[in-house]
Amino acid sequence: MDKPGETREALETAWPELHRKWEAWAEHASDADMNRVVEYKSMLYGELARTPVWQIILHAVNHGTLHRGQVMGMLRQMGIAPPHTDMMNFFLEHPVG
Repeated sequence: MDKPGETREALETAWPELHRKWEAWAEHASDADMNRVVEYKSMLYGELARTPVWQIILHAVNHGTLHRGQVMGMLRQMGIAPPHTDMMNFFLEHPVG
């Protein structure tokens, strides 16, 4: 069996469940959960680092923006019109309430 990320099909199978787990965690996260400090070894500096969960989440979202832009640029270079990735388009397609 393929591991997630090894093939597109494996990723397409694993992603929905991972996404559901993130949503479930976020729905029930308290202020204490968001402010909890996580300790880890920094890949940049090789030293112990400490970061609150809310900053890690913002970093992940922000970093995803970089990669979406890179993929859009690659698709355009290949002559493919990329899909809309603008946040406002997402909100229009998925209205709240």
